[in-house]
Amino acid sequence: MPRIKLTKSTVDRLPAPDPSGKQVLYWEEGGNGFGVLVSGKTTKKSYIVQRDVNGRTRRQTIGPVDDDVMTLKEARQKAGKVINKMYDGVDPKMAKKEQAARNYTLKDAMKDHTETALSRKQMKQISADQFKEYFDRYLSDWLDRPLSEITPDDVLRRHDKIQKDVQANARFKNNKGYAAANTAIRLLCAVWNSAKLRYPALPDNPAKLPASKKFPSKPRTVHLVYEEDASGNVERNDFKAFYDAVTHPEVIPNKVQRMFIEFILFSGFRRRAASGLQWSEVDFDKRLITLGEDRTKAGRAFTVPMSDHLHSLLVELRQLVPAGKWCFPANSKSGHVEEPKYPMGLIEKVCGVKVSVHDLRASYITVALECIPLGDVKGLCDHSITGLENDVTLVHYNRKTPERLRGSAQAVCDRLKILCEVGQVTGANVVKMEAK
Repeated sequence: MPRIKLTKSTVDRLPAPDPSGKQVLYWEEGGNGFGVLVSGKTTKKSYIVQRDVNGRTRRQTIGPVDDDVMTLKEARQKAGKVINKMYDGVDPKMAKKEQAARNYTLKDAMKDHTETALSRKQMKQISADQFKEYFDRYLSDWLDRPLSEITPDDVLRRHDKIQKDVQANARFKNNKGYAAANTAIRLLCAVWNSAKLRYPALPDNPAKLPASKKFPSKPRTVHLVYEEDASGNVERNDFKAFYDAVTHPEVIPNKVQRMFIEFILFSGFRRRAASGLQWSEVDFDKRLITLGEDRTKAGRAFTVPMSDHLHSLLVELRQLVPAGKWCFPANSKSGHVEEPKYPMGLIEKVCGVKVSVHDLRASYITVALECIPLGDVKGLCDHSITGLENDVTLVHYNRKTPERLRGSAQAVCDRLKILCEVGQVTGANVVKMEAK
């Protein structure tokens, strides 16, 4: 690499692009590491500094050769400051990465984590939405905060705060907020791990809570209950009370909302799968509902037969909603029904039955387990056959088609209609109900 006396005239005369077609470095005489880099492809020329720092060769661009941006004198002065830092062992590339790490916010980290995972098909959109939902709900005041400023004490305090806030505002007395707090911090931990791979200069992950700091969390087991005494007399029938309320227009004036909740009760669908149901996924002729792999929790396509009750419900709904893509449209950001907390609260006030939308799925599965084989229950509810992956007969040969599941779907439906006393409901029974 040639060494020349760098003056404005000599720099201006340097050919760009270089005739060789390759980049050429012209060092300033004296060997201080200051020079001009000439492109082999374009007219671009740049002032640069290059020296060994801590055993590694580092190059840093000072700026373009352009008097409107900086003069040669200004470039040399700026280069001198960089060279002095290099003499002191400051690695400019590492310093730049450290500065980037210091400015990297939680919002940036969440966006990078979810977008990267989605592009690599390591995550589904439903999971990415969960990250945003939890961060917006429980960590919104941290989103613009640099990760490097979040400490282990901050995380512990926020973990406790989430638990207390959820418990204080929960609709159900047994909701202590443990699951919400644990999940929020678990998602934060995952985002931090990804950020650490991008910016090693970040502190150790403060969201890695030891087991002793996590709240005990058990799966919810709430569902509608049906009880009889020894003589066969009904002592409690949450199904009928709930169904009477959910289908009565004086309880929930919005018919689409009523039909959405009834649909989940008689299908066992997950809330997001049901709320985002599109007419293109409903085949009235074959009486099938098919969700693509991007619409299921397991990440695989799912086809389920309609029972007679579901078919009738969707036919009526199609007449009510003749246009649009969504089966359950709503005036929301997504364009369809989301979490129906308000109508579920109205139902609770009328009949005293406290259940969430997910509890309706649990109720469907509970009834199904009484009526049909376990394998059919899993087939209707889009559950994996866990623990039996090595059973060749079960996994490889017992793959029931939707048509083979149709009888089981109808059996569950028939039992639900008996429990709900479908066809025997009177309006007078509903308006007289009082909250327990």
